[in-house]
Amino acid sequence: MMNNLEKKTGERLPSKSHDSQRVPLYEKFAFASGDVACNFVFGFTGSLLTLFYTDYAGVSAATVGLVMLVSRFLDGGSDLLFACIVDKVKSKHGKARPWVLWMSVPFGITYILLFTVPADSTQLIKGIYVFVTYNLCTTVVYTALNLPYGSLSSLITRDTRQREFLQAFRMGLSPIGRILVTAVSLPIVQAFGDGQGAWIKTSFIFATIAIILLLFCFFGTKERVDFRELEQKQEKKKTNKESFKVMIRNKYWALCLGLWGVMVLTSTANSTILGYYAKYVLGDQIYVSQIYTAEQIAMIVCILFVTPALVKYTGKRNLTMYGMFVVVAAQLILLIDPTNVTLVTALAVVKGFGYGPLWGTVFAMLADACEYGQWKFHVRNDAFLFSAGSIGSKLGGGIAAGMVGVVLSICGYDGTAAVQTTQSLNAIYWVYVFLPIVLAAVQIVFCLLYKLDKMLPMITKELAEREARGEI
Repeated sequence: MMNNLEKKTGERLPSKSHDSQRVPLYEKFAFASGDVACNFVFGFTGSLLTLFYTDYAGVSAATVGLVMLVSRFLDGGSDLLFACIVDKVKSKHGKARPWVLWMSVPFGITYILLFTVPADSTQLIKGIYVFVTYNLCTTVVYTALNLPYGSLSSLITRDTRQREFLQAFRMGLSPIGRILVTAVSLPIVQAFGDGQGAWIKTSFIFATIAIILLLFCFFGTKERVDFRELEQKQEKKKTNKESFKVMIRNKYWALCLGLWGVMVLTSTANSTILGYYAKYVLGDQIYVSQIYTAEQIAMIVCILFVTPALVKYTGKRNLTMYGMFVVVAAQLILLIDPTNVTLVTALAVVKGFGYGPLWGTVFAMLADACEYGQWKFHVRNDAFLFSAGSIGSKLGGGIAAGMVGVVLSICGYDGTAAVQTTQSLNAIYWVYVFLPIVLAAVQIVFCLLYKLDKMLPMITKELAEREARGEI
């Protein structure tokens, strides 16, 4: 809550303690609406975009895979570039919120451009168009929006428990964006005529909703935490080079990057291959809506209700690790009858509960890594550290989507063919069934290396004492 002086002046006051800064319920919804909007792009590029390119726009699977893999190298650089920019930009609206406003309309426009691939052009022209529009949307606009948005929670409050609630709302509601674009897109596209034009009309609807949600996020949130005093104290030493070095040395930033990057890789590979799995293994691509919605609803329930109730007893690390064991168990049970739609749907629900703890806690873990970085290195660089969320999303998502495209191409998949090769059908099966097991095992290793939960009370207490003395 603002104090009287803050109410009169309308200005943010420096954060002088780590006392509880309660966040109103409407603001939690406003904050979460930003991630719902971001997931219109993230959810689609990580699920149906490859299917659209190969089966509707006529782009070869090899071209799609190559574009997405190459784009990830550009994307990693764009995150660091925008981290430098965001860290230096000053605005009356704060550090993170103005970017949500500035990028809202470009976000909607570039989203629509993804679907306007020239229909009658050559593969070369299509490839160039896909490369340009895909990078304009994801490498430039999405980065400029999502990176500062990711750091917004640490500017709304420094109270750890309130951050956990904020992230629970964010990650609990963010699947709504993915559900809309993944589960609802195909029925809407079919209603509009099931052609490329139908995809363009559908994207216009989603783009409009996304812009409205981003504006709600901007106007409905407030940056209460002001690090200007800390920034002035560390201004001489806090060059971009120094911020980058401190980021690299922060082991918990690296673990959060690994956890989130592998989670996004898992989610993207699973949702990308699901369209092909439903079409060729289960017999009808319309099953995508049923299976994906079941998993996402289970995840929402887990993030909003199960995770907050359990995390105070288990800690963020342990709850995340237990969830990965649940995922492994679900995938092994799937081996009983991988062509049974009812079983696949039921196990999607189980996987949703398994993935829920990581989705619900990872950005709170990243905010904790910011506190660790200030405690360990005496430098506050939230924008750089929160780049883990953006880098992880795009590296994991791009690698997964590119990997699926390359694997399908190597196995002889042809989106225009009436019958697919045995090799491509086997590849679809193996990616959907076994890849999640391998990636869950990797996540368990990351969890075992993460030990910040036990250290955080001591770190928080020492930082409060330092800042009370005017130190960083």
